[in-house]
Amino acid sequence: MCEDISNEAILIFSNLIKSTSFGASKRPRVLAMLVLKKFALHYDNPEILDLEKSPLAQWCLGSLNSSIRELRIAAGYDLPIMHSCMLTIL
Repeated sequence: MCEDISNEAILIFSNLIKSTSFGASKRPRVLAMLVLKKFALHYDNPEILDLEKSPLAQWCLGSLNSSIRELRIAAGYDLPIMHSCMLTIL
């Protein structure tokens, strides 16, 4: 049950970052990056942390090239956390 909820939350979050209205907004993207850090710390699912396959992790990587300074900073904080979480899971 709990795993189903976490998978559904990850799916919803992945769909959110793919939406065009989300991509055009500044503040929600920065807040979503902060939420991504919480996801990485809370869920022990290696699929959301895989930098090659996960849309969330790839969005985080792509955000390092954003013109929004706050988003770049938040992504810079998230990547080491995601990496360390991935190492503890494996």
